[in-house]
Amino acid sequence: METRANNREQIHEKERLIRPELAKEDPDIETQTQIAQLERELEWRYREIGYVAKNRSVVRSKNETLEIAINPDLTPVVRGTPFTKDLRPTVRTRYNRALNLLQVSERTRIGHVDTGVSRHPALGFDVAGNAPETLLLAEGRDFLDSGTEAFSPLRERQSTIQCIARGDPIGDCLTIYPDHGTKTLSVILSEDPERLIGVAPGARVIPVRIADGPVFQNNTQRDNMGPAIRHLLGLTPVPRVILVSMGNPGHAGLLEPLFSSFGADAGFNKDTGRAFDEAYQAGVIVVAGAGQLLDRVSYPARYKSTIAVGGIRQDGQRHYPDSSYENPALVDIWAQADGINRAISYLEDGAPRFEYFDQEPDTSTDDFSGTSYAAAQVAAAAALWVETFYYDLPQPGDVDAWKTVEAFRAAVVGSARPVFLKIGDKRRRVTRPRLDIERLLGYAPDLAAVTSPAPTAIQHSEQRE
Repeated sequence: METRANNREQIHEKERLIRPELAKEDPDIETQTQIAQLERELEWRYREIGYVAKNRSVVRSKNETLEIAINPDLTPVVRGTPFTKDLRPTVRTRYNRALNLLQVSERTRIGHVDTGVSRHPALGFDVAGNAPETLLLAEGRDFLDSGTEAFSPLRERQSTIQCIARGDPIGDCLTIYPDHGTKTLSVILSEDPERLIGVAPGARVIPVRIADGPVFQNNTQRDNMGPAIRHLLGLTPVPRVILVSMGNPGHAGLLEPLFSSFGADAGFNKDTGRAFDEAYQAGVIVVAGAGQLLDRVSYPARYKSTIAVGGIRQDGQRHYPDSSYENPALVDIWAQADGINRAISYLEDGAPRFEYFDQEPDTSTDDFSGTSYAAAQVAAAAALWVETFYYDLPQPGDVDAWKTVEAFRAAVVGSARPVFLKIGDKRRRVTRPRLDIERLLGYAPDLAAVTSPAPTAIQHSEQRE
């Protein structure tokens, strides 16, 4: 394990190297690549020593002697990188039929609890900024700016390191990604064959904004989760799927002060747990990313009432996150988590820019890839599955509505293809179930095999185990 002193030396050296590169007015591609590499390495060093904002200096934190299982992908993003641009299954016989049904249906809708949306063409906005009829903004809600639709305010283009160098609070620099909702939703809705074709373009989505990034800045944002779930449950018709690509780590032991320094305490309160239980009893499939900041599955994916999603790297050979999880049994299904050419939105000199990740090697929205994008694929697949077997499933409000969630869990795991994944830089490999949408859509619900509901969040102290 590297010492704090060595980390500080590495930081000083990399800062010395990056200053002249940043000063260049028109850097070439090679220079841009070097800057991106240095920025990502610097961010890793800052996190490793527990950098927090206090008089703009690096101060001692409780994690300085701990090995943190944060594994950012330090591969620089450069133009020409072959990002994945088509998330549809290779074989699309059942898929095409299900997508056609979903696009004309008004009964199977997806609730999207995230940072809100921007007017990005990937989500169906036209050149005048008008929303498509399938993006149901009027039914959504903005919990940060009451009384408005769930649009996310954009920020000026800047990298995380530039944000830190400017003197902004370190917690804000590491957690504010206002276009996160646009990114995750583009994985579902985008239909640009040159940039990205999502899993279910044309699906009806209800966006709800509760935070400014996938990691909550304060307890108010964290506690918006329960009311957001209940808002969606109060709609008619109730969305059959809810995507949550954000969350909080569980109790992190000695690392908990580090995450609390970002602004929000670990876990969720009991009222939020009850809201997820209510969604489960209503038969709503809640899909949640398992996370990657620690080797612990994050909330709400820890709740057994949800479908927890882990990640696979673009090459299909490596686990994401690299370190796996301390208890992988908490995760139901895995899907691609990085290398996806998702949509990005930001301001440049005050003007909004709507692009895709491969267009901006030094983007202002340089959050790492993650299970957020894997979860979005599974949520879209869940909507396609519900629409395919709509008349075979109980309806929200039925006494056995919860069986829909368990039937989907059995189907998505039972139809998955096993993959053999490498864990980090070790020789160890593990077998995990990978999402296979075409096979899933041929896996009919077996309600007779579902005999008991999942334990509630309250029964199990708000944890999945």
